[in-house]
Amino acid sequence: MHRVWRLGTALWGALVCLDAQGAALLSPAPLRASILTSIGRQLDPDFPLGSLSVEPAFSYTAENSSFVRLRALLDRPLDAYKPWRAPFVELLGIGLLIRGDRWDHGLFPQTSPQDLHAWNSEGIQVRQAAGWYSRWRAFPGFSVEFSAGPFVTVNEFYKRRNGESFSQAGALEQLAFTYQRGPFKLELLALVVQDWNGRWRNLYSTFERFSWRVVEGLSIGLTHQLLRSQLDEVSGALQPIGLFDGRKSRVAGFVLWQI
Repeated sequence: MHRVWRLGTALWGALVCLDAQGAALLSPAPLRASILTSIGRQLDPDFPLGSLSVEPAFSYTAENSSFVRLRALLDRPLDAYKPWRAPFVELLGIGLLIRGDRWDHGLFPQTSPQDLHAWNSEGIQVRQAAGWYSRWRAFPGFSVEFSAGPFVTVNEFYKRRNGESFSQAGALEQLAFTYQRGPFKLELLALVVQDWNGRWRNLYSTFERFSWRVVEGLSIGLTHQLLRSQLDEVSGALQPIGLFDGRKSRVAGFVLWQI
């Protein structure tokens, strides 16, 4: 289970920021910064793993609405015996090739160093992803985004200290729905991952976030995230697709500051 959460967190970093592209692409300010602070826990009663996370981000939007973003995740487990973690840093770009009244199409490249806190013991890990990005503004306040592409991972060592092979390559697909009405915003995302580390693994994640803009530049909200393998790693049984699992879900509250 811990392997699923680690891989899911790392791969989520590849495209999770795309759910904010709607606001970013339409933003009149070319330079923006934000800090998202959240506190949450896994619902697994045996491994609750509560933590405090901080996500600083800096972005630049060009005149044609192409986009570059630098983002990092810092995570502090709510356990005095566990240190800070840095699951990833990412540099993401979206180059729009076609813009219309309702549709935008383009390409995204993304570079992401992984598990920086473990580089001394596990070696350097950097993932490179690229692919296609599309966005449909169905009606005011509602948009749909789709992105898909392959990724490769460069690792200093072939295996981890526990004998598990590092992720080497794969593909990912994401579908995101965003609805905003006044100060309220609802986001639904689904991420599917095909990963190769000597054998193929199929993973998927669903993510729901509800936020309320308290004042301009300040929002609060709640999130729920599910990360799951297609096959149960203990029994090998095929698991049904779902949006909630009492042992593999995570819930959190957050505060988002935007400058």
